[in-house]
Amino acid sequence: MTTYVRVDENIYGRMGLKFVLTPDGQSLQLLPGQLADPGSDVVSHVGEARFHVRISTPVATDADVPDALGLALRRVADRLFGILPDGTEDPDASGFVEGVLGPAVHDGGLVLTLDTESFGFNPPMVETMTRIFVEELEPLAIPVELTAASWATDEVPPAWRSSAERLQG
Repeated sequence: MTTYVRVDENIYGRMGLKFVLTPDGQSLQLLPGQLADPGSDVVSHVGEARFHVRISTPVATDADVPDALGLALRRVADRLFGILPDGTEDPDASGFVEGVLGPAVHDGGLVLTLDTESFGFNPPMVETMTRIFVEELEPLAIPVELTAASWATDEVPPAWRSSAERLQG
């Protein structure tokens, strides 16, 4: 049971673009962060996995992020490279997750975006990725909320820099 990391129970459902058929037959496209209404049929779920981490105060600059949190998110990013399509975490795996962008300050929190060369993601992968976030962040005793990023652009903000890195210039 986690006490400091609150995970959106619909994290998978909020990720990526969704093409949905409503119960009345209407066809909709839902953006990242949006959730299909109950009774709707998600016909297609595409895009890349994007995670948003929020702390109790809005983050506007690198200095707003405790170093311990930013460094833990870098460890998360390193571990995400080892996620396979079946949800297995294999530190020796290579090639499936080709890149992890971030952590980067965006929309009041920190965002991590995976590049899977258009393979996308699935529930077992997101479940394992979420577990990794919890394992790395829970010991910090910093209350955070983890959800899908609602950001729908390919423009990536600059990566977060620790206080020591900012002092170096």
